[in-house]
Amino acid sequence: MPKIIEANKDSIILIVKKLIQEKRYNELNCRQIAKIANISSGTLYHFFSSKMEMIAYVLLDDWNKTIHQIQTQVPLKEGLKNIYDGISSFSKNYYSLWEYSKQNSFEYVSYLSKHSLLINQIQEVLLKIINYNNLTIDNDILEFISETILSYSTRLIDYHKIEKIFIKLIGGAN
Repeated sequence: MPKIIEANKDSIILIVKKLIQEKRYNELNCRQIAKIANISSGTLYHFFSSKMEMIAYVLLDDWNKTIHQIQTQVPLKEGLKNIYDGISSFSKNYYSLWEYSKQNSFEYVSYLSKHSLLINQIQEVLLKIINYNNLTIDNDILEFISETILSYSTRLIDYHKIEKIFIKLIGGAN
């Protein structure tokens, strides 16, 4: 029985992920997801207490995949761009969610509460790249660059506008 339940959870996640790409947040609902998954609403609520919990699960899973796929044993410029491109790609996939969350204060507050976790993960990846390149960085500059990467990449601003600034702040070669 546990294998069947897990398979249902996996299929729910795939459905939610697909629907996020196709619809706006306010167009998604649990009944619709249950119907597409061919399960009862009760079964759906066995796995997730709300639509937001399902979406958070999908986002967290994709975020972790994004962070772990960033190559860190590369030259500094390439590593910075890898981080930026990874987060930009993640942001593009969920752009309609970000737009909705800005208009909905409760969920935006929820996003902000996770902000420091995102920054810490970006800092860890960035620090690996810096260490690989035998460079050092002040913690304040590391935090500033991580914040800037998150801010600019989620707003889909061209990376080349800030690349030189990052390189100068870190002290790497152009």
